[in-house]
Amino acid sequence: MTCRSATTIWEDWDGVSEDGTATASLNHYSKGAVIRFLHTHTLGLRQAAGSVAWESFLVASVLNDTITWAEGTFDSPQGRVAVAWRVQDDHLTISVDVPGGAEAQVRFPDGTTFHTGPGRFRRRYPIS
Repeated sequence: MTCRSATTIWEDWDGVSEDGTATASLNHYSKGAVIRFLHTHTLGLRQAAGSVAWESFLVASVLNDTITWAEGTFDSPQGRVAVAWRVQDDHLTISVDVPGGAEAQVRFPDGTTFHTGPGRFRRRYPIS
């Protein structure tokens, strides 16, 4: 979904006046950097080293005591990648949708890594 046809991160909510004039930056790096951090660290989604066109990616969420869940999607060249995770009862549950033509590594905080191909991966894993 886009707001007022936005395809970039606008500096302010209005972005463009009624006559089509930009009211501020329409591609604001500082807000884009925050969004990138949310994808790569909070959600944990990163393209694997050496991967071309997201044929391989990594899900390795960086957990924080104040954040108990995250979910998001990324429209990769291989198709939509969806990641959701939740911490509850000393367990981390991760769900990853891997598009056709891609593979994923899902890494838990203790370093345990699972490899999966296309389809839905879901695992509940104890954390301490």
